[in-house]
Amino acid sequence: MKIQSFSKLSSFLTIKQKSLIEDLISDHELALSLVGKWMDLNDDGTLRAIVLDSSNDKLDLLELHLKYCDLHITLFGSDIIYLGSEKYEEVKAYLPADDVKLVRVSHIEHYRVDTGYFALINTGIAHTNVLTPGSLKMVVKLVL
Repeated sequence: MKIQSFSKLSSFLTIKQKSLIEDLISDHELALSLVGKWMDLNDDGTLRAIVLDSSNDKLDLLELHLKYCDLHITLFGSDIIYLGSEKYEEVKAYLPADDVKLVRVSHIEHYRVDTGYFALINTGIAHTNVLTPGSLKMVVKLVL
């Protein structure tokens, strides 16, 4: 996982897509109005995003993706991202339609991603997150 400043989003998103995220960071009410709603960020629907105000409450249960990478962009507050070891126990088999497998791991490390920063989580990396109270984040699903 790599934590980078917002200015580095240009490596992954177009100017128009990055502009939407800038609008959300500058307008808390706008960001709140989009919580829980999936958005297509391109015309063919292959780049999707969702704004979240809540997180996983079970740190022993992590998800991993095989098709899409996750960009976790902190809009407000802080997001604590937990990454699991490469060895895991499968709890729920991979669901291709949702691109998710649920696992338990023996070792977890955590990283703090504050407002104005994002984390790129590559495919095959077991992860979960905990938003601090009042925080908002956007998760963008993309293929690298």
